[in-house]
Amino acid sequence: VWRLARPVVSRLTAMAPKLGGLLLVLAVVIWGGKVATDAALGTGLFRSPWTWAAVTLAFASVYLFVGITFPTLHRIYRKRLRRTFGLARRGGTVYAPDEPDQLSWDRMPPDAPELVLCCAQQRTGIAPGGLPAETFTISRRHVRMGDTVVATSQYLERLHPDLATERYVSSWIATTGAAFASAMGRLSKGSTNALLAALNVDLGIWLPNPRLVADPSVRFAKVRFGYLFKEILGWYDPLDRYVFVADGGHWENLGLVELLRRRCGLIVCFDAAGDTGGTFTTLMQAVELAGLELPDVVGSIDVTELERLRGKGGAMPGGVLATLRVTYRNPDGTTSTGTILFAKAQLAGNLDIALRRFAKADPRFPDYSTGDQFLSDAQFAALVDLGRAAGTAVVDELATLPPP
Repeated sequence: VWRLARPVVSRLTAMAPKLGGLLLVLAVVIWGGKVATDAALGTGLFRSPWTWAAVTLAFASVYLFVGITFPTLHRIYRKRLRRTFGLARRGGTVYAPDEPDQLSWDRMPPDAPELVLCCAQQRTGIAPGGLPAETFTISRRHVRMGDTVVATSQYLERLHPDLATERYVSSWIATTGAAFASAMGRLSKGSTNALLAALNVDLGIWLPNPRLVADPSVRFAKVRFGYLFKEILGWYDPLDRYVFVADGGHWENLGLVELLRRRCGLIVCFDAAGDTGGTFTTLMQAVELAGLELPDVVGSIDVTELERLRGKGGAMPGGVLATLRVTYRNPDGTTSTGTILFAKAQLAGNLDIALRRFAKADPRFPDYSTGDQFLSDAQFAALVDLGRAAGTAVVDELATLPPP
């Protein structure tokens, strides 16, 4: 019996994370039954019309005076990231500036390398890349959603006061790193998306639709709780006033496709995804998406060098860096080539012995879950050391390359 049941149990176990919506339906049925029973029998909490009036007043007050952007985990996550990474120096001291003192997009230095933060806009239906999401990026100059591009200054001018913090770069870091949300593109959790939305347990955020910001007749009012019901029902209209924006990894987790879109001659790509060792799933997804999303830009990407990063015979990989080649299709019909320095945050034989010993003591290293927001000092320091080792490998390789 157990042998016959094992395939069924395994399948149900695999499906369980996507069945959270059943709990939501059950809760609605129980609540509806309670209300109907009280009303029919004249007993219980809902027997009095005053109760109905109080509930109606409470819902109306929340709808009118409380925006959906206020009571969310997004704000908590944003503050944690800001305190950790949004640092500044005062004399010889490092400190975390308050939000008004954080770097805003209009204060980004124009002559510095351009920072492009990659998010994902959730949508109903399938985008050209074959996913229920499309790219949403912001830089000092431009905001892009799919094929729509608007000036960042114009976009930020249309923000409602409730979204004023989105003028700061640190706020967008929370959005681009919003690991879980009520809609997650390629990582969708099925009906569990609705449960997450109903509980308001997500890190995504509703932002003005770039397709509409140029129209002065479109008014971007407070994002009210009606949008919460759109999340529950999965209604993400690409022509709505607001679009739901979350982690760029729900579309593409490395930011590689956006650099390929720009035909960069030299790309440095750091991969800290928790893929199974030797699979490079996240990179291969990016390569596939580039072929679907940018057929007129990307001709091919040679990934044969990845073999250097695979361990053989049970041994650790020899290193963390591989050099990949990309062939671009140019508008005039010619082709050009580019280089991708791909650094994988993984254990390797050429890492410092202290890191290898730490991995023996902590088998989860370096693949900690985003849900673990309370890493120890030793775990955080080990991650920093691993990142430094990957960065050093890239710098050493760059020294051997000709200028792009």
